[in-house]
Amino acid sequence: MQVIKLLGCIFLSGSFFMNATGPFSFKEIDSIEKFNVIEPQFLKASDGVQLAYYSFLNPSNKEIVIFYAGAGLYGNKTYQWVAKMLQEEHGIGCYIFDIRGHGNSQGVRGDAPSIDRVWLDVEQAIEFVKNKNPHSKIYLVGHSSGAGLIINYAAHINKKLEYGYIFLAPYLGPKSNTAKAHQNSSASFIKNVRSWVYILGAMLPNSFITHFKSVFFNYPDDILKADPLILAYYTYTMSCATTPYDIDLLLKKIDKPVGIFIGKNDEQFLPEKVIAYKNLINAPVQTEIIENTAHLSILLQAPKLISDFIARRSI
Repeated sequence: MQVIKLLGCIFLSGSFFMNATGPFSFKEIDSIEKFNVIEPQFLKASDGVQLAYYSFLNPSNKEIVIFYAGAGLYGNKTYQWVAKMLQEEHGIGCYIFDIRGHGNSQGVRGDAPSIDRVWLDVEQAIEFVKNKNPHSKIYLVGHSSGAGLIINYAAHINKKLEYGYIFLAPYLGPKSNTAKAHQNSSASFIKNVRSWVYILGAMLPNSFITHFKSVFFNYPDDILKADPLILAYYTYTMSCATTPYDIDLLLKKIDKPVGIFIGKNDEQFLPEKVIAYKNLINAPVQTEIIENTAHLSILLQAPKLISDFIARRSI
């Protein structure tokens, strides 16, 4: 891997910023109705690691969504609410998968054996869901860096069974110039970056260095105490697996319909610049900037956005 590429992963640290109350507002998602979250089930990856998933579906579902959460997150209450609403209000089945090393999945926390191992897990998740639901159409949905993971997967893995992709407040990587600029750089979502790990990781891509913690998230302490499964860091390997580096080239490789949705008040990204990337995709694209919506609160709009996107594809 070229040194310039590793620097692109370092610039992940400049893509998330805090506002006066934290990296983003949690108050909207705190309003989600109380319900009993479901326990995970497990899919054994080809290397033996157990990948946690949460399924919300019934045998009549003609469309099924596979959902990946944002940086350090997993299939917690917020994402399960999205899946629950998709099933109950829109008749769309949903599987939420925890990335290896995240949430209830096995694996070293915030790490993976290799970058492409994370993408292969996505492929295996799709094959698993398709085998269980052979007559359903499969869509991949990612929020924030979960969208970054899907972009990497879609561009690098050739065998695809999915019908389309939906990116919610997507992280498009360091070369996209979609990050908001903030005068107070100390208010970054990234608490610390070990640049030397990225430098050595790029020079020695198959070494133990790539499994060192390299980027530390600045999730508020009360959030981490309330949910200890949220990750506060990534290793070099995981940050690269979920970071689309050369976004222009990656998007040009996507050949399935895409939906791109972002809140007008997103604390991290510039909505107009994110939406502008639709012009690079060689497939039908649906985009929308959602009024009165921020980085996390777009999840409250997600069930309808996903349903409307799928409905248009079914016409």
